[in-house]
Amino acid sequence: MNRKKQENQQLQASQSTIGDKPSTSRLWMIIILGALSAFGPLSLDMYLPALPDMTTTFLTTTSLTQLSLTSCLIGLAVGQLFAGPLSDVKGRRIPLLIGMLLYGVAQ
Repeated sequence: MNRKKQENQQLQASQSTIGDKPSTSRLWMIIILGALSAFGPLSLDMYLPALPDMTTTFLTTTSLTQLSLTSCLIGLAVGQLFAGPLSDVKGRRIPLLIGMLLYGVAQ
């Protein structure tokens, strides 16, 4: 009997939160996470149109300029490989701030 009572209470608690509006802190969290996940694609979208100008500015070949795009992708991948385990150990805030700092310095 006690188990059924607990199940009913859990069911009522879950049903009461379904229709609730999300709090403003939850909304901000969604916006921040969406913006953070856009850094990789935005980096590439800003980088690609500059490739022809980079070739003439640095007096180099097209293939070497495209190699810099490869290094950008490798940097994004390696950053994720290190940031994931680091965030498991240290929490999410410190690796996120360090990553944002490195991203800003690299740009």
